[in-house]
This record gives sequence, C-alpha cells and structure tokens, in this order.
Amino acid sequence: MKPNRETCLPAPSLREQPPRHGGPALAAARPRNAVPRIAAACALALFSASCITTEFNRNREQLPVQRTALDPLEVGTATLTECLATFGAPLQVWEIDTGAALAWYWIDKSDWGITFSVPAGDAVDASFSYGESNEDIEGLVLFFDADWTLTQKRWGRIAAIAPTMRRPADLDDAGTAEL
Repeated sequence: MKPNRETCLPAPSLREQPPRHGGPALAAARPRNAVPRIAAACALALFSASCITTEFNRNREQLPVQRTALDPLEVGTATLTECLATFGAPLQVWEIDTGAALAWYWIDKSDWGITFSVPAGDAVDASFSYGESNEDIEGLVLFFDADWTLTQKRWGRIAAIAPTMRRPADLDDAGTAEL
C-alpha cells in the first residue's frame, strides 16, 4: 500500500529543517571553532577555584596647620611666643647653630592592594599581588635665632624642609666631647 500524501508526509531532510537558535544571521555570527569556548571554560574553572582579595587603608594623624595662619608671622619680627600661640606645641624641636627649629607636621597616608591566588597543588598556591601607597608627611618648620626671633619659614614635605641632623657635640677618637 502506498502512503497517502494527505495523511502521511515523509520526514523532511536535515537540509530542509529551519535553522535553530536565531536563524541564518546569528548562525553566521557564531564562532566557527571551539577555542573561545574552551578558554571561557578554563577561565571559569580557574576563577571558581581562586581567591581575589582587595584592601584599602587610610591613616590620618594630627590636624593640618592652616597656611593662612602663617601669613601674619613676619620673618625678623615674630617671636617664639607668637608662633606657639598660633600653632600650639611643636611635634619636633632641633637645636641648630644659631638657635632652634620647631616643626609641626601631619600624616595623610592611603594605600590599596589586590591579591589573586590560585591553588596549584596540594600545598602550593600561585599568587600575584599589586599595591600602591601614597604617604604625604607635610609640615611647617620655623627657624629661630638665639633671641627667639623668627628667621625663616619653610612649608612642604618634612623630609625636604627639616634641618639636617647632627650630633650635639663633636666626639674625638676616644669618644669624649670636644667643647
């Protein structure tokens, strides 16, 4: 018995079936090889077994001195008493040849970092770390003569504006002070 065309249709061939997943436009855009899929699977496996940590810290110490408070203090006329009344007690004092230097400074430090760690074996981890730090120790150093009159004002990074450190008195070879 022959199949009736109205009741039984032959199965269409694979070439006649409509395209799946979006038609010919999307089929042309699909990658032709499996490399991107393999790379994505490897990245997924790597990231699922890894650990990513980030860190941010900020440290502030002392209140900054207002630069406008320095303007009324004139070199040659301002006294130690006026400077202490304006800024309060200094954080550091140096004895210098002709008098003293007093410093007020403040710290504003921030740093951040990121660490990526992947287990590479039973007791071995592979890791990568990156970080940056920004430390600004700014300040003010005022220099005074033997009569405690202001001779110089310096503003900026303390390491650059502070007087150089020296021994209070020179020592001879025997370790005794030469006066």
